[in-house]
Amino acid sequence: MTLNNNSDEISFIRKKKVEEMLKRLAFSQQKDKLSAMPIIDHANSKNFSFKVIERSTILPVLVDFYADWCMPCIMLSPILERLVHAENGKIALVKVNIDESRSLAETYSIMSIPALKLFKDKKIIAEHIGFVSEQQLKYWIEKALQKCQKQ
Repeated sequence: MTLNNNSDEISFIRKKKVEEMLKRLAFSQQKDKLSAMPIIDHANSKNFSFKVIERSTILPVLVDFYADWCMPCIMLSPILERLVHAENGKIALVKVNIDESRSLAETYSIMSIPALKLFKDKKIIAEHIGFVSEQQLKYWIEKALQKCQKQ
């Protein structure tokens, strides 16, 4: 009887170890996929969770809610891209067209554009609405990244 109980216990422990290893492997593969994503990307309702929410667990993700017809959005876009590239991989930029992803605009209460939301660890930690100069935006991003480091 004891031998059978020991055998069952060993089988149980082996099964748990294999499950733990598979979970670590899956997490590692997902982290590799997230790390391999471009620094500047586009998202929609279907992939927002992965490209923004999940990715924010490994680095801050700045989301730019915009529309093609919005002149301040058009003016802000190259500034955002320049500033994100200057951060050398410390932050990612994901653009969301609100006309193509209305449900995301509703979910995140986008009432005015351009609207910026910085995600870290699946939460919004900083927000900004409207066009600002490159210097003001750089300052806002730096402050937001400092906030990320303190968390």
